Amino acid sequence: MDKVQLRRDNLRKWVATHGAPSGEKSYFSQLINGSASFGEKSARRLEREYKMGDMYLDSHDKKKIDDPSQTLSVKQKSDKENDELDDLIELAVLYRKAGNAARVRLMKYARALEGSAKRKSDDAE
Repeated sequence: MDKVQLRRDNLRKWVATHGAPSGEKSYFSQLINGSASFGEKSARRLEREYKMGDMYLDSHDKKKIDDPSQTLSVKQKSDKENDELDDLIELAVLYRKAGNAARVRLMKYARALEGSAKRKSDDAE
């Protein structure tokens, strides 16, 4: 079995156990069905972001792949994710306290940051 097919099979098993992340359901589907390239960068990013474990997608270890206790669920939050959630709550409170003009500026800035982050993510793959 080639490496790309192994990644597809392992991702399929992971999704069956953990579910596809809501923001990337389409991308996960494309990876699994072969309509998207499943290279090294993509595999490592998914392992890192979804806490699958190092080289999880390239693993031939059936126990590691089939045993959900070997990986963290998407729903489990790391300390970093909890900190980000705290920041989002603080931002929401500040947004609610702001006047209309400040809200418009804040949204423009947030959208610009989102676009910049997406471009960087696309460039990395």
